[in-house]
Amino acid sequence: MVNSLGYLDHNLYEFDAAVLGAVVDTQSTGLDPSPALPIGEGGIRVWPNPATSSFTLAVDAEMIGTSYTFSDMTGRVIYSHVVEKDKTTLRLDGLTAGLYFLHINGMSYKLVKE
Repeated sequence: MVNSLGYLDHNLYEFDAAVLGAVVDTQSTGLDPSPALPIGEGGIRVWPNPATSSFTLAVDAEMIGTSYTFSDMTGRVIYSHVVEKDKTTLRLDGLTAGLYFLHINGMSYKLVKE
């Protein structure tokens, strides 16, 4: 979605997966075919959003080896890793409900923990 200023809007919780018709490519990722929200160009997908215990980050093969960070609203880095496979679980253990950010491939995405 593009906002009124012409910028790509990454407010994931505003997207409707049914309208977007987004599903995970199970052949390349081996994931279950539950709805996934597309959150950027270059084959980056994260679901569910909002989440209670974890997010799943799925990337296309060319994104393996890319660094990512997960931070809170204040900018404090919760953790930083390199994508090692096409599917990664981002655990939310010990984190309070609120807004968090995934920074990957030069982009930042809003994720909500309930």
